[in-house]
Amino acid sequence: MVAQEMLKNGFKPGRGLGLNLEGMVELVHLLSKKDTFGLGYKPTSKEVLSVNLRKKRDTPLPKPIPPLNQSFVKAYAAQESNEDDADDLAEGLKSLFIAEEEMECHVILDDFDEGPTIWDAERGDILKNWTCGPTAFS
Repeated sequence: MVAQEMLKNGFKPGRGLGLNLEGMVELVHLLSKKDTFGLGYKPTSKEVLSVNLRKKRDTPLPKPIPPLNQSFVKAYAAQESNEDDADDLAEGLKSLFIAEEEMECHVILDDFDEGPTIWDAERGDILKNWTCGPTAFS
């Protein structure tokens, strides 16, 4: 496929690949590298021997790798509990944070209206739960 495209665009064997058929004619041959030392590095025989010994013996991993079913646990649906369990849990949590003598709650209901707390405001309604003051913006 590539050779057909090259011939179609004017490539001539024995010539370069440039615009005017100039350039390198021979391919660059890469040297094979069988060890893990850097390119051009000449290792000593002691270094080669230590690498070969390291390859032959097994090195234990610091921690065993668990199987995938232990690494990635499936999501599960929580079991439905009945209301009695929820009530018992709520009472237990309440007793953790409130001492027995403080269990009674004394509320002053003088300013409390029996009407709804959320409603659509009518024109001219007066709100009692906020105050208006001057601002820096006009």
